[in-house]
Amino acid sequence: MNYIKPTLRCKPLNNRMKLNELLKRKVAYKVIKNSSSKFGTSAVINGREIRFYAIEDESGFDEWNVSFGEITSGKPTSKMTGSGGEFDVLSMVKDSLDEFILTRHPRAITFTASKGDRSRASVYERMLKRMMPSDWSYERNDHGGDVFFTMIKA
Repeated sequence: MNYIKPTLRCKPLNNRMKLNELLKRKVAYKVIKNSSSKFGTSAVINGREIRFYAIEDESGFDEWNVSFGEITSGKPTSKMTGSGGEFDVLSMVKDSLDEFILTRHPRAITFTASKGDRSRASVYERMLKRMMPSDWSYERNDHGGDVFFTMIKA
């Protein structure tokens, strides 16, 4: 029994170490869109173009929808490609989101994770808990095949 307890404790430690690694990484990106209703960044990671976008919702309540994905054949995809670099991609997204929040001061930010990839929603939620500014909170709503996250400034 003594042997099992340390083994069970290693998995959360490894997940925590991976998340810490992710949050410390820095990936060079450039701002490609900076208008009153859109903010976008782009980076090349493992030879792939990755883009982050924040687009203001038309509700008039300073709510923004955030998405990111790889550009393939001129079109964005948010599907996991399995081509590696996921830590760099998420680091770029984190830094882009940080810059967006610092420059735009939105009231709310929404984004979605597909339940098709079982780990994606849990990774996003762990990232939120660790990186979200202290004056923000978030809500999680599961609906159909998606998980909807809303970050709200207090």
